[in-house]
Amino acid sequence: MDKRSTFRARFGAAAEAFMICAAVALPWSVSIAVLMIVLWLLSALIALSPRDIGEQIATPSGGLSVALCLLIVISMFWASVSWAERASGADAYLKLLTVPILLAQFSRTENGHRILYGFLASCTVLLVLSWTFIAWPGAAFLSTRDLGVPVRSAATQSSAFVICAFMLLYLAIDGFRRGNAIATAATTALALLFLANVFSVLTAMPGWFMVPRLSLFIAPILLAVLAQKEFGAKGALIAIAAMLAAGAAALLLSPSLQAVASEAWQRGMSRPEIWIGDDRPVFWQKSLEFIREAPIVGHGAGSMGELFSQAAVGQAGVAARVTLNPHQQTFAVGIQCGLIGIVLLWAMWIAHLFLFRGGGLAAWIGLVVVLQNILGSIFDSQLVDFAPGWTYALFVGVAGGMVHNPAVRDVDAPSN
Repeated sequence: MDKRSTFRARFGAAAEAFMICAAVALPWSVSIAVLMIVLWLLSALIALSPRDIGEQIATPSGGLSVALCLLIVISMFWASVSWAERASGADAYLKLLTVPILLAQFSRTENGHRILYGFLASCTVLLVLSWTFIAWPGAAFLSTRDLGVPVRSAATQSSAFVICAFMLLYLAIDGFRRGNAIATAATTALALLFLANVFSVLTAMPGWFMVPRLSLFIAPILLAVLAQKEFGAKGALIAIAAMLAAGAAALLLSPSLQAVASEAWQRGMSRPEIWIGDDRPVFWQKSLEFIREAPIVGHGAGSMGELFSQAAVGQAGVAARVTLNPHQQTFAVGIQCGLIGIVLLWAMWIAHLFLFRGGGLAAWIGLVVVLQNILGSIFDSQLVDFAPGWTYALFVGVAGGMVHNPAVRDVDAPSN
């Protein structure tokens, strides 16, 4: 190995280490995660050649991510707001530029599993702390947040826990097929603890049924998808039946759950909009009008705040609310970049779904993250928000690189 190759190899190892640290920090701290991502990026750009990255940009998985980001950036030039607002509207999409870099890096190393397991280990520590605070609320002396949420937010924590739960369920199925009863029992139990925590934390929040609790909505869908992938259509039907039976049993055996369900039903029947939040239907209606006004290329990056401010003039109640985020990713892109942006957004999502259509742990985790992002984006702008946006970019890049790596793909193949 010549000096140049050795130099790049050392920075490649450093980039892997920084990415592990970023994955570990992501459920806990924004600032530490950002620092690790910056250090990873600097190391990866030294370790990889322009040709390595260019090869991934030439693929649908990497190229469409870059194309959507570049369109948002270019749209700054036809926005009619200040340049600070334009930059603020575009910078949240810059994370998509990391996807081809991650694809290039982790298609050339066999260490991608370290990032996945580092994230799982970090979330497991957070899970223990969360259950501790739920069991002994007085122990949460360092937290002023919702019960069972030591850091960040309930939505961020639950989203991470759903990813971990379905990683573990995949490992449980794989362990069962390999005849490893201990591994199957351990991974199944830990997965159930993650899912139970998601349910406990989100349903303990006041008025939890009045706004979308996305993890409660997404987890059953992911369970049906896992059953279908591993056991076919019959497995999906059994999984759905089991979920319905478990829900019915819990409702029959829990008076408190019956009271909550009764209240949710009564309030939902009188005001159906509370299921998705009072403001979302108003924001979505206005968003469609904004898109109709500039259907092809949109109003430009950073324009949403000004548009919603103008639309709120002379209004009262919910209609008078102003937002920088319509709480719907397709609308958020469409307002700024029109139908061209919407097409690129969905083309990117579809390309990433196809990237993870195969078997193996990496393909499954990638599919979970993409489906979680698409489904969550029905009620929120997931790519814009820090935690879900970076989770999407990092996991698509790392898992996608692993899927492209023949050495990893062969080892990671499912056992049937």
